[in-house]
Amino acid sequence: MRTRSKVDATPALNVHRRTSGADFLPGPTRLLIVLVVSGLLGPGGIAPAEAQSIWVTPSFGVTEAYDSNVTLSSNPTSDFVTSLIPGLALEFKDYPFTLTLSAGLTMQVYAENPSLDTYTDNVAFSGALSYAPTSRLTLSLSDTYTRNVNPALVTPDVAITTGRFASTSNTVTPALSYKLDPLTTATLAYSMNVLRSDSSFATDSTTHTFTGGVSRALTPIVSGGVQYVYSLFQVSEQPDIDTHSPQITLAVHWGPTITVTSSTGPIWIKQFDGSYKLDYTTSTQYAQVFSKGQGLISLGYSRTTGTGGVTGIISTTQSVSGTASFQASQALMLAVGAGWSKTESTGSGSTGSTLDVTNYTASATLTYRLLSWLNFVASYRYLQQQGTGAAAGVSDLRDNVITLGLTATEKFRLY
Repeated sequence: MRTRSKVDATPALNVHRRTSGADFLPGPTRLLIVLVVSGLLGPGGIAPAEAQSIWVTPSFGVTEAYDSNVTLSSNPTSDFVTSLIPGLALEFKDYPFTLTLSAGLTMQVYAENPSLDTYTDNVAFSGALSYAPTSRLTLSLSDTYTRNVNPALVTPDVAITTGRFASTSNTVTPALSYKLDPLTTATLAYSMNVLRSDSSFATDSTTHTFTGGVSRALTPIVSGGVQYVYSLFQVSEQPDIDTHSPQITLAVHWGPTITVTSSTGPIWIKQFDGSYKLDYTTSTQYAQVFSKGQGLISLGYSRTTGTGGVTGIISTTQSVSGTASFQASQALMLAVGAGWSKTESTGSGSTGSTLDVTNYTASATLTYRLLSWLNFVASYRYLQQQGTGAAAGVSDLRDNVITLGLTATEKFRLY
């Protein structure tokens, strides 16, 4: 039986110890603020026209939803859920710096199950800072923080539901991009993702990812390159597991309407006995604009290795997804989507726990603009989860959510 780590809470940058809630948010946030302040006080380059601006975008939404499985379990309980969704976004430009910040909160009230009411557990924050001291060099730092009572929304790349428990993800990513010549660009990036959950079945984990690569415009429509991706998975009470993956990158643009991108290559996954298992990894996307820009279709396939969401089980997830949207009129937008994913444990790790989960999803959304700043939104979302992974709290479940609501948003220029 898998158990959670009992180590006392400390800041999230100490990746071998537990934190909970937003305890590990201030560290990256402080770093972001320090870079902003030091940059603004330091010398800058020659600013192009319109290089200085401050934009602020407040938003507010109110929705009423019918949820057939508010407990996210194999024994569903249905209820009506009222949500209040305030948000705020900020964009600040002062050449050669650009800073964007956004934050949102979803407060939920349940008609028949007031014990599930939540006011602070559904939070999203993101910040990004870029600095371009020369036309060739760009430095960036981003921070994304998410806390939600649905673990699948915290780790959307895996989207495994392990019950209704508040879970937290924080990802910090510094990166560097340098143009070697007008056609060739070199990139370096490091990413640290910290996952925590209040579920007794979950296992805390930290993932470090290093990426280095070079890309080049081969023809006016084709760009290609190579990159090397190294990942280190640190799971509580388990030995560290790492992966190595050399990849080929490709981007093809057929005219203004069709785009194909892909990063594909072999991946070596460390096993518990110290040996490495050979697999493959890919992230491939096809997108096409049609009807003079009024419609968009997108198809994607990916195969990635990670910690199985908040389960902490080293797993490979492959997924197929498709979306389509159409601007039926100046006021009406229609969108549909569907997806399939399968997550299987790789055999790494010391606990012997296995994971074999298949998810089916479908969604449909109608958005109608009532005013320039006010939209009516109606949506439907379906989830079916099947598989095994009892030690991680995984069970078969279905969920249907029908939502009606109003969203208000307006963008203002302050400077």
